[in-house]
Amino acid sequence: MREQAARAAEARLKADMAARQEAATAAKPAVADAAAPSAPQYDNLARIYQAMKPARAAVVFEQLEMDVQMQVAQKMRDRSTALILASMTPQGAANLSMALARRNANAGKKPAAGVTKGPVRAAQPVSRSSPTPP
Repeated sequence: MREQAARAAEARLKADMAARQEAATAAKPAVADAAAPSAPQYDNLARIYQAMKPARAAVVFEQLEMDVQMQVAQKMRDRSTALILASMTPQGAANLSMALARRNANAGKKPAAGVTKGPVRAAQPVSRSSPTPP
């Protein structure tokens, strides 16, 4: 009887381990896809749009989802992005610009120690004498 109980317990443990491994395997691709959309895909799209004439790229670029527009625009050279933005409709260019600005603002919320915000201005000399009459 003890042997049968030990075998039954061992079978339950093996079944439990197999179920856990199966669940972990099924969850890994879903987590990987959600966490990091394929970056090489965006790199390729960025190269394609940079190679196109800005006016033609802008027409297609505006039809993309905002998240894809942002990912591709961040991978592109600044000059290419600017030319495409200039060729987009004002509303499309404004939407993309705002989305990029929000993303950049969120990325830079924690400045490094010793970094000041805003322009650094030199101290102006203060004149302590009274102004001379004309």
